Amino acid sequence: MMKNIAVVLILMIFSTTTYAQDRIRTIRLVAEEWEEYTGKDGNGLYWDVLRAVYEPAGISIQFDIVPWKRAQEMVRKHKADAIVGEYYRKNATGYLYPDWNIDEDTIVACFKKERFPLWKGEASLSGQKVAWVRGADFNMALDISPDYVEVDTRRSGLSMQSKDRFDIFLDFEEEIRNTAQEMQFDLTPYRMEPIFKDKSYLVFTDSERGRQLRRIYNQRMDKMVESAEVQGIYKKWGWDWSPEKAGR
Repeated sequence: MMKNIAVVLILMIFSTTTYAQDRIRTIRLVAEEWEEYTGKDGNGLYWDVLRAVYEPAGISIQFDIVPWKRAQEMVRKHKADAIVGEYYRKNATGYLYPDWNIDEDTIVACFKKERFPLWKGEASLSGQKVAWVRGADFNMALDISPDYVEVDTRRSGLSMQSKDRFDIFLDFEEEIRNTAQEMQFDLTPYRMEPIFKDKSYLVFTDSERGRQLRRIYNQRMDKMVESAEVQGIYKKWGWDWSPEKAGR
């Protein structure tokens, strides 16, 4: 009888210790700095959403603001748990995508008006030299395969485009305008036209820890969308929008 009790106690202690070791207490996120979304000071729409997801589960948020390409590599090499605002790419490796997106962006083509007096949408990219910020991988979302180059920053992209190093720059309109304002870059000679919409996600590293964090994210987002809690966070930041569940 005493032996049985001792065995039960040992199993209980082992189980408790294992649970304590397995329990995740922090999530390390990486992102670029986007004004009103991922501020260096911890303010922003995405930070508010992710705190609401994880803090009730006893998981605190830690984050690093780094260039986009480095953020991608940190997640793929398991140096960070997740990247904020990554796009869905069917053939992406080293990533775990969740059920719920966090945003949907319109990608625009920025070009000199004189170069394309008759714009024909995505078809106009054919035969042109196109550029985007390194790591955006827009080639994986386009229906055509343009001749493209990757630039390190939006600043360098706009500077190179002004010197006719390429014909068309693909990016978010808001980011192009913000960067142009910072650079005092005159956009008057340029035109911007929508190309496609791209859903962005909190994308996790492909590991058991990543799978646990993704499971928590999916479960919490299910509840937060149903209760309209997450919609309230978006509304606080001026968005009349709600995350959508992927139909992949």
